[in-house]
Amino acid sequence: QLREEFDLDIPILDLFRFTTIHSLASHIDCGIGTGAVQASWTPLEHTLSRSQLRLWFMDQFDPGNAVYNILSCVRLTGDLSPQFFERSFKAILDRHESLRTDFHQRDGIPFARVMAAEDWRMSFVDFSDLPLSQRDTAVILHLEEEARRPFSLEDSPLFRATLLRTGPQDHIVLLVVHHIVFDGWSMGVLSQELMALYEAFVTHTRPALLSLRYQYRDFILWEQQQAEEIGNRDVGYWKKKLGGDLPVLELPTDHRRPPSRSFRGRRSFINIPTELVEDLERVSRKENATLFMSLFAIFNVLLMKYSRQMDLLVGTPVGGRLHSDFENLIGFFANTLVLRTDLSGNPTFTQLLKRVHETTLEAYQHQNVSFDQLVEELQPERELDRSPIFQVLFTLHNAPAPQNLDGIFQMSLVEFESSFSRFDLSVDIYSLPVGGGYRCEFEYSTDLFEEGTIRQMQGHYVRLLEEVVKDGERRIGELPLLSAGEREEVLQAWNQTSRGRAGYRTVAEWFGAQASETPDGIAVEMGDQALSYAELDAWSSRVAAGLRKRGIGREAVVGLYVSRSVEMVVCLLGIMKAGGAYLPLDPGYPSHRIAYLVKDSGVSLIVTEKSLLSSLPESGAQVVLLEEVLSAPEMERVEEAGSSEDLAYLIYTSGSTG
Repeated sequence: QLREEFDLDIPILDLFRFTTIHSLASHIDCGIGTGAVQASWTPLEHTLSRSQLRLWFMDQFDPGNAVYNILSCVRLTGDLSPQFFERSFKAILDRHESLRTDFHQRDGIPFARVMAAEDWRMSFVDFSDLPLSQRDTAVILHLEEEARRPFSLEDSPLFRATLLRTGPQDHIVLLVVHHIVFDGWSMGVLSQELMALYEAFVTHTRPALLSLRYQYRDFILWEQQQAEEIGNRDVGYWKKKLGGDLPVLELPTDHRRPPSRSFRGRRSFINIPTELVEDLERVSRKENATLFMSLFAIFNVLLMKYSRQMDLLVGTPVGGRLHSDFENLIGFFANTLVLRTDLSGNPTFTQLLKRVHETTLEAYQHQNVSFDQLVEELQPERELDRSPIFQVLFTLHNAPAPQNLDGIFQMSLVEFESSFSRFDLSVDIYSLPVGGGYRCEFEYSTDLFEEGTIRQMQGHYVRLLEEVVKDGERRIGELPLLSAGEREEVLQAWNQTSRGRAGYRTVAEWFGAQASETPDGIAVEMGDQALSYAELDAWSSRVAAGLRKRGIGREAVVGLYVSRSVEMVVCLLGIMKAGGAYLPLDPGYPSHRIAYLVKDSGVSLIVTEKSLLSSLPESGAQVVLLEEVLSAPEMERVEEAGSSEDLAYLIYTSGSTG
């Protein structure tokens, strides 16, 4: 509008500087704590970015869900002033409008509102008086409760900081921020500014922080301008790259996929040694690739070995700060790219790395299309049980990491259980702030996976890293997942198939021993019917008695023409107790098939039910009603003359099964 009204021919960012100047009447830069003069602050309203709009709609659909809470928890060891710590956070909220933005709607149209931060307070909880035996449990429970507590998007700030005192020189700080105003890169910006501000307050010096020339609302204007200028160029690339039938990753799971996602999840951690990362970086540089590309390529090998699929779609977030003026801003800039990896042809790792290198660079060059826009353009078939386009996310965090404040305090990560997972599986790799090395975190859906499966998968990932470092020219199909110990377990321990005999001559004798040990245990049930071991033992003995009276002994074949029922199981065991072998005759078979089985097997006796008697074909075999044998008195136990080599049953197949 300014360009048209005043016929201005100036770059768009210079125009942003002009518009930003006009907001300074209510946003004064005071160095420490930008915006400290807020007596006349008037809420500022602006539109939402595309990414914010998606999260706003999701919150409308499922309000009060904490699945989009972003967490960071660190332990601070040393002298710490809670007052200065709170003032440092307050100054960050003053500097960054995003952290004091809430979201509303007018006539169904959402808008953002920037508020003042004057009422914000840091939560402070003291656990230092608790006995050591109770302290750790109480702290973890408090952290988990805070992490699960949802935000209301209409109430700013969408940011919580809690300082927990666990000892005279020991504190834990927990940050919880809603994703709609924050992303992974923002955590690095916040941590660096927090350390700089706290050090300045403690030493009574001016913080080494640059004044912010822009705010998140300037980014939204820039995003809208970019969308107009780019047009359909990037959209066309993604339609070509992901058009047609998209492959769906089918990892083997411990549980059947539920009809809709619950977002319940957990996290599992494993360390990647510093030496291994350094070796992988050397391999990457040799192939003109980045560490991310190598880690990502190996992760695809892991997925391929688990799923046996060669065409994989994996999501990865990018910072979204496509202009340098936005690098030091806190806000939701991140976008998600979909990387499609072709693992066909059993390439060597270096060949696969070249494919990943090309795919990744292309995706970076066309990242102006937001993931939400991509879903709109591709219109994949939506299913409630999985996320659209991809189900697995991979991230290497390269945001600036906070450093220890020498002489003030030391930092270390605090790990506690997360109860959410936005995808089937999310892998996050980040450098440790102290001690070097990297931490690999697997966040997984507990609807699908057990913890043991995920821990095994993590171990296999590190194993693949080690193998690639040894020899990058090996073909990916030859890269082993199993360690020497696992290989020994699978090939040797799990294949010890020889077993000693149970010590019983017959199945009936073995069952009798079990019935004596657990007479009240449930042995068989169907619908509302159930028999204990004692009851099954007694009823089957009645059947055996009736059959013995009719001449059934060792290896005599008895036809069983009954419907599926508890009584059928009673008959099976009763026939074996009598010493005979059973021949199942399915009442659903054609009569000529039943007649053939009876004649071919040479059965001398058939047990059937009253309701099935009329459908039983004529034969020379004796026919006994099930109702009659069940009413016979229980036979006395006698020493059985049979052995484990005796015939137990006859089965006739269709022939197709061999």
